[in-house]
Amino acid sequence: MDAAKTHLGDLVEFIGYASFAGLDQPFYQPFGTFARLGYPSELIRPLLTGAGVRDWGLSAEKEALCPYGAQAELLPFSGDLARPIHLWKFRTSLGKVGSFSGPREQTDPQWWGWMRWISERYSVPFRITYSSLATHNHFAIERGQFVFNNKAPVLKLRGTASEDAYVSVLAVLNSSVACFWMKQIFQSRGATAANKNHPDPERFAYEIAGTGLQMLPIPDLGAHREVLLDLGRRIDAMARKRTSFLSTSAWVQRATSVAGLRSAFAERWRGHDDVRQRMIFLQEEIDWLVYFLFGLTTRPLVSHLSSGRIARGQRAFERVGGHRSFVIERGQPVSAKDAECDTCENDVMPELQEVTDTRELEIRNNKTVAAVECYLFKRLWRDTELNIRECDFREKLDAEQMEKWLLNRIEQAAAMRDASFTLSRVAADLMPDKQFAIVAEYYSGSASFNLDVLISDLVQRESVPNHPTHVYTESGLTKRAAWEAIWEHQRRQDVGEGPGDVSNPPEYSQGGRRGKSTDFLCTDYWHLRGKLDVPKER
Repeated sequence: MDAAKTHLGDLVEFIGYASFAGLDQPFYQPFGTFARLGYPSELIRPLLTGAGVRDWGLSAEKEALCPYGAQAELLPFSGDLARPIHLWKFRTSLGKVGSFSGPREQTDPQWWGWMRWISERYSVPFRITYSSLATHNHFAIERGQFVFNNKAPVLKLRGTASEDAYVSVLAVLNSSVACFWMKQIFQSRGATAANKNHPDPERFAYEIAGTGLQMLPIPDLGAHREVLLDLGRRIDAMARKRTSFLSTSAWVQRATSVAGLRSAFAERWRGHDDVRQRMIFLQEEIDWLVYFLFGLTTRPLVSHLSSGRIARGQRAFERVGGHRSFVIERGQPVSAKDAECDTCENDVMPELQEVTDTRELEIRNNKTVAAVECYLFKRLWRDTELNIRECDFREKLDAEQMEKWLLNRIEQAAAMRDASFTLSRVAADLMPDKQFAIVAEYYSGSASFNLDVLISDLVQRESVPNHPTHVYTESGLTKRAAWEAIWEHQRRQDVGEGPGDVSNPPEYSQGGRRGKSTDFLCTDYWHLRGKLDVPKER
């Protein structure tokens, strides 16, 4: 690799942050929050964090309030942006966010914008983004759908590079050789929050800094450019298809009967597993081609098949060294058979047997390739990075999606009413909704479920009382009073009265090991509000 004449820095115009809020809670929230607070869809974008960049694909778990226009310019604080009171309530806190030059209010009067927003990094049709803290190298092409936080840096190639140029670079960035290089250069940060106290180095996260990443060697693709490009295009498309299987739309249209819904969930995971096996095949083709491009093998050990599948456990290095899962329960590893869930065939395709045998032989005889062909540098291709069995994760994801869908329908029914109402009235409104009844039955696990009880249980976990004395403890009420004093001060400032400076309002807490106060009467309220008391409830 050291002999490579080209490095990533020679190809890129920039690597680094595109944006981050500075103070997260006013700008980053679960989906649906900002619409409830009164903001139009034009100001709301899916938020891409580092955790949302995995295995060539992109997914967002939260949305962002994005006060920027079509040209990525900061909008004036007026109209649809200023009409809801939400951002105004955090004006003092946003002004107190610190930077190298001091509090933001001293240098930037536009307090409603994000702490860092580099417009030119949003002005290109696509860019490569990556997870800056991850167990393996996770890079993907982003095509203008998302906004980014500081855990998902972006890189842009020089000039007006084509999408094909991005795909070619992406294929090298996602190769196992690149992972090997990165883990020699960057610092391990140990187990992540998802793998707390995990003992295996394969599950340790590495912090990938943009400055160091510029030194990544890039091989001369030569006559193999089109082959690598074709592989990159195909796996990029497969990654988007795999993500689609994990969305609610993958099953909701089939909710015309309980049997149909059950079948839809099963087909969702079969489709997901099929795509994953096809992605593993393409990743192996890329890895073994890149070995040759870097001179690690004397010829490219690729199949050149137009389509193929490889199951986890059937990659050449796994057949040589064994198949592991990296799930730990009670201090003991769980077998791959029990930890992983794969609904497709696990045998090696006959068309791939010869190249698989050749790769196994290369691993046994080539110490350099053998050093790279191991779980430390090869993707694990798991459903989740959480330390749980995949069957449990799938049940949990299915249930969470059904719960959110049911809550959305309940919220829609409630929104149709202008006056106060009881939950029983909402339940009566939903009784004729056949699709709601089908999803509710499958979610509850019984055809004899009680609709009133189901709705009550769902709503109780997503609601907070109106009156402060029903929400906060005494310490919480004290902090609430401090916030209300800040808001009164801001009102005086708005009409040109009162001093210009004011102290930062206190954050809420819910106990903990450091002796923090318990400010909410119910832990559910704390989960729905957080340390800045942002109302996420429905």
